[in-house]
Amino acid sequence: MKKISLTEVFVSEAAIKRVESVLRSGRIGQGETVEEFERDFAAWVGSKYAVSVSSGTMADTIALAVLKNVFPYKKDVLFPAHTFAAHLNSVIYNGLNPVFYDDEPRESDHYLCVFPVHLLGIPSKIPLSFKIPVLEDTCEAMGSSWGGKKLGTYGAMGTFSFFPSHTMTTGEGGMIVTDNKDYADLAKKLRNHGKNSGRDFHFDVIGFNGKMTSIQAALGIEALKTVDLDIKKRRDNYVYLGGDDALDISPHAFPVICESREERDLMIQRLESAGVECRNLFSSLPTQEKAYKRFGHKLGDFPEAEHAGDCGLYVPCHQYLQQFELDIIKEIVNGVQKETQKAEKVA
Repeated sequence: MKKISLTEVFVSEAAIKRVESVLRSGRIGQGETVEEFERDFAAWVGSKYAVSVSSGTMADTIALAVLKNVFPYKKDVLFPAHTFAAHLNSVIYNGLNPVFYDDEPRESDHYLCVFPVHLLGIPSKIPLSFKIPVLEDTCEAMGSSWGGKKLGTYGAMGTFSFFPSHTMTTGEGGMIVTDNKDYADLAKKLRNHGKNSGRDFHFDVIGFNGKMTSIQAALGIEALKTVDLDIKKRRDNYVYLGGDDALDISPHAFPVICESREERDLMIQRLESAGVECRNLFSSLPTQEKAYKRFGHKLGDFPEAEHAGDCGLYVPCHQYLQQFELDIIKEIVNGVQKETQKAEKVA
């Protein structure tokens, strides 16, 4: 039985040739190819500047480090309880304090920034009225839009990931976008250990080793040429599986929030028996994950995030799925939901 995977990767002949050209040039580290990719990505997303990095996690980490250096007297980050671990880890790496919210963040001048996340490609609430900076974690939402504008371009900075399961991939790799030249320049410095420009080794800030290679950038340049078609296919699959047709999104996957953990577990069992790869949805990190108990929260503090962690899962909807595979996924998800509703009526 062929497994229906959460992701598939296709590398075009044009991308292979471009990578081969980079390899033959001997300039496989950071160089002109990386700069070309940054220009192309900025133009595609609609931002003035794009700064490439080694991963989405590093994009989050460096974007936060930019603000930490600009506002060194602020330590608290307004942060969603329901997210992926890498997002929260970027706060910890910077020695900052997450102040968690479940649904609606509440503004205070005390905070360094608010750091919402667009999980699975679905827009989260962007607090545009806030006076504090807004960072957007758009790692799973490259190509998703809201109000006619691409996510990641609303706040002071937006971050993207090119992990294989995301909208487009360079293997690993990430990007920070911004319209603020000072932020872009500082991000470039921070990704290279905090090194000042020039030949000498002088450092005004403490940075990271977060550079992208020219090999990754070569893949990215070619992937961008067809990404709009991939986004349309992902969105069409999302809508076919039952997603909201009104959302202009590029889904990372198709999310399902069940009524109970028992329904979720039954659905996972049926999907896996049919060869469909699936995953539990991310949990409430401060209350459902051991690594983050240090922040002192208890079960019940974030009920919406905890319900998603207990009862949520996601299934494939990437651009390479065939129609019969989509039909299998849809039939199982809808079938389990109908069974559960029928059982509840009988009870």
